[in-house]
Amino acid sequence: MDAPPAARPRIPGPVRAGVASLALAALLASCATLPPVRPAGSWFDRLPEGPVYLYLDAASERFFLKDAVSGAPKNFSGAVERTSAVYAVLDPGSPGSAGSGLSLVATGNFPVGAMRFAMATNGSWKQKRDGPVSWYENSHRVQIAFPENGAVFVTDDASRGTVAAMIRGGTGRREPFPPQFLEACGRNPLCLYVADPGSFLRTVLPVRVDLPILDATAAFEDSGSAFTGDVVLAMANERDARVYANVVRLAVTLSGRTGGLGPLDLSNAGTEASGTSILVHGVSLSKEGLKAVLSKTIAKNVTGNRDKGDSK
Repeated sequence: MDAPPAARPRIPGPVRAGVASLALAALLASCATLPPVRPAGSWFDRLPEGPVYLYLDAASERFFLKDAVSGAPKNFSGAVERTSAVYAVLDPGSPGSAGSGLSLVATGNFPVGAMRFAMATNGSWKQKRDGPVSWYENSHRVQIAFPENGAVFVTDDASRGTVAAMIRGGTGRREPFPPQFLEACGRNPLCLYVADPGSFLRTVLPVRVDLPILDATAAFEDSGSAFTGDVVLAMANERDARVYANVVRLAVTLSGRTGGLGPLDLSNAGTEASGTSILVHGVSLSKEGLKAVLSKTIAKNVTGNRDKGDSK
């Protein structure tokens, strides 16, 4: 009579976890993929409509980003290492409220299979599906999807626009993006486009200011401790530009004397009318201030450390 088969040795849990981690690391290393080469506008068109759009060259600003997410879970640092560029829409909400929102597309080394495997083995994320479209969502309603190799879609509030809509081709933005904004993306490390200046100014300024600004664009260079550059305010005509340049100059002067608005520093800024635009030179965005904003956003939506005023 044959001897019974030997009992299969039981592998301890920590060993199994280590093997799984090594397998994932090997999978990621073997599936390195370059981000899809597309114009900036094609990525921005996928985002929900909002007052402020942002482009960040993550490859050149990797040290800044890693420092900004240093308090986040370790997988955030890994994501930063893999990111080449970020295309985002921001809704600052009212000061001190929980009404802010963020949706973004990150391009970089994101192989679909490896990313989905990583999410499936993370208990904090649950897979959702709507027909052929799938994504992951956590308890804070942050949604994340990997629709193709080299791209990640994220939104931090499903009520503003879901990643499913982003995957299907976008949420139908009504107005085209200014060519000068799209051209600056990729040539500058940080670019901003304020599509709704009135709404934006009402949320960031301590007093109500109504100016007939059509939109605002900005391109910033990295000057070490800050991003510095010029802001272009588009007006309806040359007369409006000349008249309201004085109002903007006064607002800039007052803001500079009061120490700026969060990361924004206008203490060295100058203002002039130029054709149908108002130019604000020497605008500075403090990296320390921007890091504080990013850290708060991550704490609110990822780690669960929300401020008392947050009610989501």
